[in-house]
Amino acid sequence: MGSVSGDATHLSYPPARRDDSVVDDYHGVQVPDPYRWQAPTHQPTSPTLWWCSFLSQICGSAYAYGFFTSLRRLEDPSSKETEEFMDRQVELCEKVLAGCPDAENLRKEIKRLFDHPRYSAPIRRGNKYFYFHNSGMQDQSVLYMQDDLEGKAEVLFDPNTLSADGSVILTIFSISEDGNYMAYGLNENGSDWVTIHVMNTTDKQPMPDKLSWVKFSCMGWTHDGKGFFYGRFPAPRDGGDLDAGVEMNVNVNHQLCYHVVGTDQSEDIVCWKDPENPKHSFRASVTEDGKLRDLSTGNLIHQLPLDIGSISEISCRREDKEAFIGFVSFLSPVAKSFKIFPIQVFVPSKDGTKLPMFVMSKKDIKLDGSHPTLLHGYGGFNISITPSFSFARVVLCKNMGFIVCMANIRGGGEYGEEWHKAGALAMKQNCFDDFISCAEFLISDHYTSSTKLGIEGGSNGGLLVAASINQRPDLFQCALAGGGVMDMLRFHKFTIGMFQFQGKLQNPIDEAAEKYSFMAKMLGASWTE
Repeated sequence: MGSVSGDATHLSYPPARRDDSVVDDYHGVQVPDPYRWQAPTHQPTSPTLWWCSFLSQICGSAYAYGFFTSLRRLEDPSSKETEEFMDRQVELCEKVLAGCPDAENLRKEIKRLFDHPRYSAPIRRGNKYFYFHNSGMQDQSVLYMQDDLEGKAEVLFDPNTLSADGSVILTIFSISEDGNYMAYGLNENGSDWVTIHVMNTTDKQPMPDKLSWVKFSCMGWTHDGKGFFYGRFPAPRDGGDLDAGVEMNVNVNHQLCYHVVGTDQSEDIVCWKDPENPKHSFRASVTEDGKLRDLSTGNLIHQLPLDIGSISEISCRREDKEAFIGFVSFLSPVAKSFKIFPIQVFVPSKDGTKLPMFVMSKKDIKLDGSHPTLLHGYGGFNISITPSFSFARVVLCKNMGFIVCMANIRGGGEYGEEWHKAGALAMKQNCFDDFISCAEFLISDHYTSSTKLGIEGGSNGGLLVAASINQRPDLFQCALAGGGVMDMLRFHKFTIGMFQFQGKLQNPIDEAAEKYSFMAKMLGASWTE
């Protein structure tokens, strides 16, 4: 969802029919919902999510998880009337984007920077090392294995070969401790449902194992390599098919199971279930000694001498001779030569709470309020917004003179559970106050002005953006709200995957180029080499 101050009078938005007969009763309070029209007769399938990790590097990791446009669906996405309304919205969007002159420049430069080799931190299992590698523009990274760090790498599993149209995605994988087996989960056509398979890593041949009705699960191998723990839901009754799983009433009674390699799923052992709390779900992993572990006894081993950035991954075990540590920052892996510099400032919120905020820009810019500025926020679910790399944001700084800011507001996990609670439930307004305070700081300290300030956020951050432009429309010239949880009264009736798209999904580089060229136009920014 995009919003812009001032220009709206020049746009002719498609009319949406109102149905004032739709009224819900919440504890005696009558709440009209005029654009729901009617309850869905059947549920839509979710879109292909193959490009989420791809998008995270282009637009930033936090944004990727909530990028999808959150139109209300009015509320049956399969109805002809809704499809026609969506078609008119797309026509309007394409008309607006056609008037953004720098989309092609952004697209080319983002693609140029993105096309470089990338590696995951290796993991050691048995006498082999396993890691993912992407040559640059591959849709999915390829899993490699080699005998030692200097040995020849060989392809173990290439998920790009699973389907010609990219509709089958590798979502989870786990390798047995002896390195002889790999369990891996695939989803099709963007469904949240995953089917787990098992491969023999010696001959690279699939085993007959096939585990269904898996969703949002991890896999934990036992030390003997005979099997692994995983989570699943009961199969629907009355011959329900796979797509039925997007209905909320199916996602109950989660079970933690143990599967022995080479056996049928019907023989799996149900290790734990909680019928008294049918909406609870479980995850399991196996400790190094196979026993329960008290993590409160841990000690600091080494303080890493790092610049502003984040530890993206750590791969090591007690018996390993080496440790692999992944590091990411606003400038790593490819932007250190661009003379862009990040700093951290602290902003007083409405109630005096000090809020950390990262600010990235070219060096020695003059603070005269003239700079187009992008402010990003999230503020929810105890998630910390730490430094991460975004090709698009680097290009905005490098080629369009942007200042890019990441606000660490309450509701996140930056300062622990109390920081999270201070922005949750009845304290949610603190999130909005914090974000607004960061915007006011950027204006009062002359980084930018209200006519040059744009904001963005995805998922919970989409809600943040929507609330901010409603509470303080005077502060912002442009807003991008991706996948926002806009209807807090009914969002729980839909799963994460319940989005409906018409046609083929757009390449994420194109998505980034279009949304940021729109923002650049609204903020008066222009391209420079």
